[in-house]
Amino acid sequence: MGDPNTSARDPIFYLHHANIDRLWKRWLDRGSGRQDPTGDQVWMNTMFTFFDEKGQQVQKTGKDILDTVGQLNYCYDDDPGCLIQTPPSAAITLEPIYYYLLQ
Repeated sequence: MGDPNTSARDPIFYLHHANIDRLWKRWLDRGSGRQDPTGDQVWMNTMFTFFDEKGQQVQKTGKDILDTVGQLNYCYDDDPGCLIQTPPSAAITLEPIYYYLLQ
C-alpha cells in the first residue's frame, strides 16, 4: 500500500478501508452530535469514480453513499439488527477450501 498509484491492488487495501468505514459508522452510532459532514456541499456533491464488482465504471457523490443499507445494500455484521445471510453458493465454494485447510 506504499505506492498510491497501485495501493488499491493490494489485498489489505480493501480490508483496511472497509474497517475504517465500519469504525466511522460505530462512531456515528454513539450520538452526542456526531454526524456525517452533510453541511459540506463540496463533499456532498463532488462526483467520485469507482468500479463495481463487474468492472463497470460507476460514479457517486458523497450524498449517494451515506446510508449503507438503503443506498449501498449492505450492513456491517456488528450493526444492531443486521442479519447476515451466507449465500448458498458461498457455502458451497468455501467448504472444500475449509476441508483442505484442516488436512
